[in-house]
Amino acid sequence: MINFKYGEKVSVRESDNEEWQERIYVGTIEGIPFPHFTVNTFFEEEFAEGKDFITSNWKQIKPLNK
Repeated sequence: MINFKYGEKVSVRESDNEEWQERIYVGTIEGIPFPHFTVNTFFEEEFAEGKDFITSNWKQIKPLNK
Protein backbone atom coordinates (compact mmCIF):
# COMPACT_ATOMS: atom_id res chain seq x y z
CA MET A 1 0.00 0.00 0.00
CA ILE A 2 1.19 3.51 -0.82
CA ASN A 3 1.46 5.91 2.11
CA PHE A 4 -0.12 9.25 1.29
CA LYS A 5 0.64 12.44 3.18
CA TYR A 6 -1.89 14.70 4.87
CA GLY A 7 -2.73 17.55 2.47
CA GLU A 8 -1.38 15.74 -0.61
CA LYS A 9 -3.39 15.88 -3.85
CA VAL A 10 -4.56 12.39 -4.87
CA SER A 11 -6.93 10.71 -7.33
CA VAL A 12 -9.97 8.89 -5.89
CA ARG A 13 -13.14 7.11 -6.98
CA GLU A 14 -15.91 5.00 -5.45
CA SER A 15 -16.02 2.24 -8.08
CA ASP A 16 -14.43 0.99 -11.28
CA ASN A 17 -17.28 2.55 -13.29
CA GLU A 18 -16.41 6.12 -12.30
CA GLU A 19 -13.80 8.60 -13.44
CA TRP A 20 -10.94 9.44 -11.09
CA GLN A 21 -11.35 12.73 -9.23
CA GLU A 22 -8.66 14.99 -7.78
CA ARG A 23 -8.98 15.58 -4.02
CA ILE A 24 -6.91 16.59 -0.97
CA TYR A 25 -5.98 13.55 1.16
CA VAL A 26 -6.46 13.65 4.94
CA GLY A 27 -6.37 10.02 6.10
CA THR A 28 -7.22 6.34 5.81
CA ILE A 29 -9.08 4.06 8.22
CA GLU A 30 -8.45 0.42 7.33
CA GLY A 31 -11.24 -2.15 7.61
CA ILE A 32 -14.17 -0.05 6.39
CA PRO A 33 -15.75 -0.13 2.89
CA PHE A 34 -14.68 3.42 1.92
CA PRO A 35 -11.46 3.89 3.89
CA HIS A 36 -9.80 6.89 2.20
CA PHE A 37 -10.81 10.35 3.44
CA THR A 38 -10.36 13.60 1.55
CA VAL A 39 -11.44 17.20 1.98
CA ASN A 40 -14.93 17.72 0.58
CA THR A 41 -14.67 19.91 -2.52
CA PHE A 42 -16.89 22.59 -0.95
CA PHE A 43 -14.49 22.93 2.02
CA GLU A 44 -11.08 23.23 0.34
CA GLU A 45 -10.85 26.93 1.23
CA GLU A 46 -11.55 26.21 4.90
CA PHE A 47 -8.91 23.47 4.86
CA ALA A 48 -6.35 25.84 3.33
CA GLU A 49 -7.14 28.42 6.02
CA GLY A 50 -6.78 25.89 8.85
CA LYS A 51 -10.49 26.02 9.71
CA ASP A 52 -12.90 23.13 10.34
CA PHE A 53 -13.80 21.21 7.18
CA ILE A 54 -16.01 18.34 6.03
CA THR A 55 -14.59 15.13 4.54
CA SER A 56 -15.67 12.69 1.84
CA ASN A 57 -14.60 9.07 1.79
CA TRP A 58 -13.66 6.84 -1.13
CA LYS A 59 -13.08 3.18 -1.95
CA GLN A 60 -10.11 3.59 -4.33
CA ILE A 61 -7.10 5.89 -4.21
CA LYS A 62 -3.95 6.38 -6.28
CA PRO A 63 -1.23 9.03 -6.69
CA LEU A 64 -2.28 12.03 -8.72
CA ASN A 65 -1.09 11.82 -12.33
CA LYS A 66 0.96 14.94 -12.90
